[in-house]
Amino acid sequence: MKEIEVQTDVSGIEACGDSELEVLKKEVGLLKLKIEKRKFCLANIKCDDSKISFYTGFPKAEFNKH
Repeated sequence: MKEIEVQTDVSGIEACGDSELEVLKKEVGLLKLKIEKRKFCLANIKCDDSKISFYTGFPKAEFNKH
């Protein structure tokens, strides 16, 4: 196996690293929101009577509990 040496310039990492970390955290947060919106669950369709009817056969999300 051949060894490879890598030289990395680490000057200024602390200065820009924090802002890059914050940008990445925001991006992860936005991606998590996108996943939640796409996930199939009652919370995502409960406000849409046509989707409730399609998936459950009930005419509306609201119904009387006895």
